[in-house]
Amino acid sequence: MTAGLDKMMSGGIKKMNKNLTQIRLAVDKIEAHLFDENLDLDAITAALGYSKYHWHRMFTAMTGISVHRYIQRRRISEAARRLIGTTDPILTIALDCGYQTQRSFARQFKAFYHCSPRTYRQRKVFLPLQEIVELNEQQ
Repeated sequence: MTAGLDKMMSGGIKKMNKNLTQIRLAVDKIEAHLFDENLDLDAITAALGYSKYHWHRMFTAMTGISVHRYIQRRRISEAARRLIGTTDPILTIALDCGYQTQRSFARQFKAFYHCSPRTYRQRKVFLPLQEIVELNEQQ
């Protein structure tokens, strides 16, 4: 009975490690194309060979956050990094981060950071909202 349980658990761990590998590949793709306008679930899953619905459920289960929310939070975090680390105009940062207007960027930024991009820059302290997802394999 123990051998059967060990075999079943081993198969589950192998499947989970394969899923982790797929999530890592997807995160790499997201990071490489973070500011592309056409970065969406279809673009991410096309190279992975999963249906977007299955992959979205798998990503959410393994990271605790939806793909869309992860991309939003990563974009805003990188914008915050640029606000603190550069003197680039807020409009330039907004456009570079995939927002069509400074107003839409400022609204989204305030929703996450509870202050305007200008106020955040004046504070001179970078607080990442979403770091790059790091997933560890099971042994």
